[in-house]
Parts: sequence; C-alpha cells; structure tokens
Amino acid sequence: IIHRHQTSWGWIHRRFVRNGRAAFMLLHVRRDESGRPIFRFPHHRIGTAAGSFLRLLLASAGLNWNGAFKQSRALAFDLGTIRQALALSWRRGTEPRHNGHAT
Repeated sequence: IIHRHQTSWGWIHRRFVRNGRAAFMLLHVRRDESGRPIFRFPHHRIGTAAGSFLRLLLASAGLNWNGAFKQSRALAFDLGTIRQALALSWRRGTEPRHNGHAT
C-alpha cells in the first residue's frame, strides 16, 4: 500500500475483482492451436458468490465489519472470475485476433 486511498473498501474490492479475473486466466484457460481460449465455465463460482453475498449481508447486519470485509473479499474474487469467464464466452463467437489483426 503506497497511497492512502488504497485502504478503502472500494479500492480493495476492485483489486480482488482483478485478482479473480487473473487467477481464472492463469488456472483455467488454455489456448488451442488457433489461439482460441478453451475453458469450462466456473458454474460453482455462482454458488460460492451467492453464499458470500448472503454471509456479507448477515455480517453487516450484525455489525461484524471484520467478517463483512472477509466476505466482501471472497465475493469480489468470485465476481471477477465469473466476469472473466463471461467475457471470454462472449468473445468466442468472434474471430481470433493476433497482434490486432484478424487471422
């Protein structure tokens, strides 16, 4: 942490969303011979995101800010993973691009 704003929940949330997206790409996505991404959609992340959201609400209602932060972090990671998978799913219909040019 270098700047004061990096301790805000919003900044940390965005960081974990990006972390979830990167982890999905590193752990679950491979490329075929033509460069197209190959992966399975992480359906289990939808369930874990829903569970984290519910636990976040319960922790916030009980004023358990430490627990709420932990659930917020888990939720952000799951949402980042789901967001990246959706982005890749939508891109599948387009032609693969290498160095900005269609092949």
